[in-house]
Amino acid sequence: MSDARVQELEQAGWAIEPGDGYRNHIGPLWSRQDREHKRFGMLTDSRHANRFGVVHGGLLLSLADESLGITSLIANGGRRQVTIQLSSQFISSAQVGEFVESHTEVLRRTRTMIFVRGLLQVGDRTILSAEGIWKVLDER
Repeated sequence: MSDARVQELEQAGWAIEPGDGYRNHIGPLWSRQDREHKRFGMLTDSRHANRFGVVHGGLLLSLADESLGITSLIANGGRRQVTIQLSSQFISSAQVGEFVESHTEVLRRTRTMIFVRGLLQVGDRTILSAEGIWKVLDER
């Protein structure tokens, strides 16, 4: 990740999202707060390439799971939760070096379930569409 690219993201209001474990292994994950939504993104690099030289689908699925999951976590007030379903459709490919941004929204929230959908995009180009369900766990 070049210093110039990092500086460009920071000047646009992006910051590295705190986290550990898997997120740090594939990331960093970036976030920024817009008027209505928190946005997420990832600056791809050579670690994310598949054997054809484009961003691996598994990385895109990980970004979808992380960003939709954080959106669900915000909606449930930070209570423990698990992903119980995540479906996706690959629409286009992302090139190594591109910043992939996730746009998410909560569709419905019940006492124990949160339904979220989102798009991964590079600029105006949609890369992946995803929907998921998160189960809020009992606080015991």
